[in-house]
Amino acid sequence: MSALDGKLLLMATEAIQSECEVNVLADACVVLPLECVTITMPKKKKKIPDKLQAWIDARKTYHLSHAQVQMARDLGMNPKGFRKLANHKQEKWKLPLPLFIEECYSKRFRQNSTGASHAHRTSRQSRQPQERRKETEARTKTCA
Repeated sequence: MSALDGKLLLMATEAIQSECEVNVLADACVVLPLECVTITMPKKKKKIPDKLQAWIDARKTYHLSHAQVQMARDLGMNPKGFRKLANHKQEKWKLPLPLFIEECYSKRFRQNSTGASHAHRTSRQSRQPQERRKETEARTKTCA
C-alpha cells in the first residue's frame, strides 16, 4: 500500500468519526464539514413520447423535411406505413416519398406547397410514355 493510499484511508476514517465528508481531487485530499457539501442529482433527460419518436425515426430514415413530416401528420399517415410507400427505386412508377407526401397534401388541401415538386411530377409524366414507346419498339425489333 502506498503512502497516498494510507493517507486517504486515515483521512476517510477521521471524516467518518467526525461526520465530515472527504473530497478527493486529483492528488490532494480535502476534508469538508457536511454543512458545506451540496449534493446535486444529475438531471434526467426528458423522454420523447413513442408517438413522436416514430415520426423522428421516419424523418431520419426517409430524408423528410419538417414540413413534409407535418404534411404527412395532417394527412393522417402512419410513419410505420412509409416502408411500403418508399419503394420508388424498385417500382419506377412510384414517386419518391417526399414528393408523394407533397402531392397528396396539395390534392387534399388544394394548395401547392412547393412549385418544384409539381414541375418534377409533370416532367416525369411526360417522359414516361416516350420511354415506354422506345422500350416496346426495341422489343419488337429484336423479336422480328
